[in-house]
Amino acid sequence: METMPNVQELMNDAVLALNENGILPQIVQKQIEKTLQHIINDVFGSFSEFSKTVEKAVHSALEINIDSLDLPGYNTW
Repeated sequence: METMPNVQELMNDAVLALNENGILPQIVQKQIEKTLQHIINDVFGSFSEFSKTVEKAVHSALEINIDSLDLPGYNTW
């Protein structure tokens, strides 16, 4: 009677084959890229603290005193 291969051995053989074929490093590389992209999106995304801080700084820098512009009023001639 033939014995069934051990699941651990099957997993090890599969991982070794992926590594020998150069597939495993590609998978790891892609996952690292996805992880870094996710982190960068979190740090610089629309709802991040960085984004809120930049928004406040830009808002302060662009603050305009409307009264000093001397714009004509609506329907005033």
